[in-house]
Amino acid sequence: MDDDEIMRESVRRVLEQEKWQVEGASNGRFALAHLAESCPDVIVLDLIMPEMDGSSSWSRCVSARNGHDIPVLVLTGRT
Repeated sequence: MDDDEIMRESVRRVLEQEKWQVEGASNGRFALAHLAESCPDVIVLDLIMPEMDGSSSWSRCVSARNGHDIPVLVLTGRT
């Protein structure tokens, strides 16, 4: 999930070239709604997002996974 459309699409292209199926979310709320319906193999997460920052999204994703061990790759522009 990333609020920056250019970054989100760049990551999508790279992952799809490696034959990953990708579902994108522009913010944490959309991602959590999607997570409630599916169990992804990995979550790519930006820390700086509107509505719900990456740290809050990550905490809620951990709770929503119901024991499923899903790796999280964190991307950030934060220094």
